[in-house]
Amino acid sequence: MKNAYIKWGILCVVGVALLVFTVFCYLRQLYTWVMAGGFIGLFLTSTSWKRIRLLRKANTAIKEGKSKLLVFYRDKNLIESQNEVIPAGADNLNFYGFLPEKQDIKAFRWQGIKRVLENEKELTKDDVMKSLD
Repeated sequence: MKNAYIKWGILCVVGVALLVFTVFCYLRQLYTWVMAGGFIGLFLTSTSWKRIRLLRKANTAIKEGKSKLLVFYRDKNLIESQNEVIPAGADNLNFYGFLPEKQDIKAFRWQGIKRVLENEKELTKDDVMKSLD
């Protein structure tokens, strides 16, 4: 998990540095770089900050001893796969799980998830959302 924190932390620092560069370009009236630097900086900062928050949630779930979920899903290439994940978070579009073997967060689209098992008991989307709260 330490490597994931380092990776996403570096991307967050790069995003903040791009935002500082954008402010510098704006003050120097170099408007060509303002939009590009601002867009890329905001994207990197928000994405990495979201992943860091999810890693923190996964870390607390590991410390609490939450059980792993077995997720059966269909990926972008329409290949059916399964992963054992520790639930880290969810929203209306995605379910985020921590993969212990890769030590990183993976996003699963709710549309692609076929079924979720916890201790050989099938869960629905609502059950998964309730367990995360």
